[in-house]
Amino acid sequence: MRAPNEIKRDMKYPSPEVKTRCMNEVARYLRDAYKCGIYSEVLEKLALSRFYFGIDSNELMELLSRKYKCKEICDKTKLLKKLYMEKYEIEDDGDFQIPANFKYKFICERIIGKNLNYDNITCADIDDFIEGIELIKIPGVLYPLMWLTHAKNEEVFLYIYTKHVLPAFIKLSESGDINTYNALSSIMCGYIEELVIYVGGLGEVFITSIPGNTTWNEVIMKFQKTGEFECIRKANEKLKKADGIGMHLLKLYKKNKNILKSKYKAYVTNYFPMFAALVTFALLGEEKNKEAVEFMIDNYSDINEDNYQCAYVLMLLFKTILLCDNYEYMNILYADLQKEKLLYQRNYKDIYDTVIGSCEFIEELYLKIKTPPEDGCFDYLKRFVKETVFEEWGMIEDIRNIKNQYAHSQDKVKSDMFRRLYSVMRALSNPEGIYIALIAQTYGKNYRDNEFIRNIHHDDKISMVISWDDENRAKNLFLRLGDVDRGATSVRNRSFFERVDIVIKDILLEKLDADIESMLMSIKEHREKANYRGREDEFFTAVEPRIRSLTKRISAKYIDREQIVDFFVKLDDKGCWDKLDEECKSMMITSEIVYRTLISRGDAESLDYSPSMIPLTKVIEYILNDIYNKIKCNIVFDGPGMNIDSNSVRFFKDKNETEPKECLEMGPAIRVLSDGFLKSSGRGPIYSNYFLPKDRSRFEEWKGNFYVDWSVLKDFKGTKLNWNSFDKEPLVQQFVLGDDAEYNRKVFIGALEYIKNSYRNRVAHKDGIEKDRMEKCREDMLIAQKLIWMLIYIMKSLHQ
Repeated sequence: MRAPNEIKRDMKYPSPEVKTRCMNEVARYLRDAYKCGIYSEVLEKLALSRFYFGIDSNELMELLSRKYKCKEICDKTKLLKKLYMEKYEIEDDGDFQIPANFKYKFICERIIGKNLNYDNITCADIDDFIEGIELIKIPGVLYPLMWLTHAKNEEVFLYIYTKHVLPAFIKLSESGDINTYNALSSIMCGYIEELVIYVGGLGEVFITSIPGNTTWNEVIMKFQKTGEFECIRKANEKLKKADGIGMHLLKLYKKNKNILKSKYKAYVTNYFPMFAALVTFALLGEEKNKEAVEFMIDNYSDINEDNYQCAYVLMLLFKTILLCDNYEYMNILYADLQKEKLLYQRNYKDIYDTVIGSCEFIEELYLKIKTPPEDGCFDYLKRFVKETVFEEWGMIEDIRNIKNQYAHSQDKVKSDMFRRLYSVMRALSNPEGIYIALIAQTYGKNYRDNEFIRNIHHDDKISMVISWDDENRAKNLFLRLGDVDRGATSVRNRSFFERVDIVIKDILLEKLDADIESMLMSIKEHREKANYRGREDEFFTAVEPRIRSLTKRISAKYIDREQIVDFFVKLDDKGCWDKLDEECKSMMITSEIVYRTLISRGDAESLDYSPSMIPLTKVIEYILNDIYNKIKCNIVFDGPGMNIDSNSVRFFKDKNETEPKECLEMGPAIRVLSDGFLKSSGRGPIYSNYFLPKDRSRFEEWKGNFYVDWSVLKDFKGTKLNWNSFDKEPLVQQFVLGDDAEYNRKVFIGALEYIKNSYRNRVAHKDGIEKDRMEKCREDMLIAQKLIWMLIYIMKSLHQ
């Protein structure tokens, strides 16, 4: 159905065809509303059909009864009007408004047939009330009870939403009924509107600007102490009895976004942006942080419709940025924040220029009024405006103060200045003359007490004082100032946008310190539970979940991440960084962030650097497992084609299993690259014995050469690498990379073994990783010996 006002317009002077079409259009809508159990809508529109549609209610009910088989609801409408007229002794049987309270009780008792104690409705009463009601009618049938409980019984009001109405709307959306019946989508808007109004309370949640008695600095400082904004806390308080409402609203929003957006555009108040924000409020209240972040990413433009930069929208954006658990999400929301910042800066500059221009215009106008006219016409009016309005009421002095002090005033003072100037420019641009009543109100004066107004000029506007040209100039400046609330809000938001980057960084650094401290404690606790010497792989299995969690949080939230990336790119002279996947990059970034954080502390020398070393060594383990996963399908564990020695089987396949292991610990992963047991001789690295007969290369039979190119190690010719054999307690030796690919291969494998023994396995020992060892690890893996860059470089899939 079209909007009622459109139908009413057509019904003003309708032809017979137009009247028939309009009446059938309304009748079909009311028939569908009746079918969907939306009795409140049918009763309202039938009782006031002339008011809504310009259609006689008796004619409409006759059509509904005869053609659309809805005689029952028409009879109920007549009975409702009869009972109301009898109760209030109304004689005229015309269109009149029936109070909602009376109408809704009538629906419960006369249509549904249930008598309730309206002053004490319980959740059990709601369940009993809809027993046997078909799904399509549940929202409509419960609407009267929602309305009757919204002001005095929050628990039942929210129970109606979470237990019955929202689940019903979600199912009706999935079945397509919401799209089929216009009345259903209309009542859905009604439910959302009531919920938004309920949560909004006395204007404490959907706040367009922060309260006048505070500043953004104070709001943010309180957030840093409590971890929450007041509007979010208030919303959580309102919804605390609505278990699961966040996820219900999220599903409802996703399934009906376009319908709701379209319907709310026809409303006097567009509730859609507030509904989108309500979904975020509800998800945050239920600690569904991941869902809240993803919802903000997908729907921020809807929440911030018209770029109004409401305070509650900025707070939700600020909050969800801090909740991001991966860098991609944080980047998206942070980009939204930067867009808001740029928009604010543009708006603020425009407002500032217009404020100063308006002040200069008013000063110029004062000089013109002050100068006596040559013809003396209307001199008495100009004299009153000059002496009383400009001077006695203090307007010109205030305007000069605004012009001189605006730029350096505090935000609250700026906002008050803007509001006063806005009112003055509105008064001066009035086409009927200077609106002196508004100026008097702005400066706390009662213009009616003025003798001139009482005895000579009996009007709140004075014309013939300023020229047509000046009136047009005033109008243009007034329009440039824009909406008073938006302009004042923009002024108030200055400190938010000036400090937001610093504050977010400070909060994230605080969280970073807490995360690292928690990781140090966790590693210490694991070490104290058992002696992991010789059982290092067990230790890594125990701490790996915490390391992954730390990596995810830190790499996502560190504001200066790009500085770390630049650091790695400068170390990498072979273009390897861009060939790493995001997980490896995050581990390397986390390692460097933790290292820089720890060395900046006053107790840096005594700290355990394990949280920095573990992610760095994990990168090598991760890349080695990438090689293993590509070739493990080529390992033959038994039969005539067996290509693995019996002693090595246990490293690559669990007992009683037929398939290779999913992944390997670092030691076996290194040995995947080798053809034998690595030892040192006077001639350099050798295999003391081979895993397969000497004429067979295990790595080649596993198709490893398809993925690793040993020949490119010559590009690092001259690099001296620390080296370990495969012995249990090997000596540290050093070898220099040369031109021979096989020689370089053995040197490189021994260098990886050194990393495992000297750094990775040391993490499990009770004394942990001291600062000097961590610095040496960074030298060996990143800076001087570049083991990580070499490993990436020899991978064919990355090298090509």
